[in-house]
Amino acid sequence: MSGSRPPRRRRRRSSGVVPTVPGNELFTRVREELELYLSPRRAGEVLEQALRAVGSSPRQVELGHMVRIVDVHLLRALETACTPDEADELHRRVCQVLDELAGRFFHPSG
Repeated sequence: MSGSRPPRRRRRRSSGVVPTVPGNELFTRVREELELYLSPRRAGEVLEQALRAVGSSPRQVELGHMVRIVDVHLLRALETACTPDEADELHRRVCQVLDELAGRFFHPSG
């Protein structure tokens, strides 16, 4: 029996994305929108991929980063995660979220 090996344990790999970042409403709100169509893990992976492309992270993301992500990288990343129709719908929804958040950042009420 010296040739038998113990069964290998399957390791779970994490994407390295911090699923919730306290205080960063922008990142959290966009991730929530993505989770309407994608699993929380896949939504985090798509956002992480897009954030890396603009040199940012969930903790450092700013409105300018998110606008650049949506304009340049997000649709491409979404197309690898879901159908083209779903990717288009998600992209449109995320654009609406950014418009809503930008309005609050630049035109605060009160």
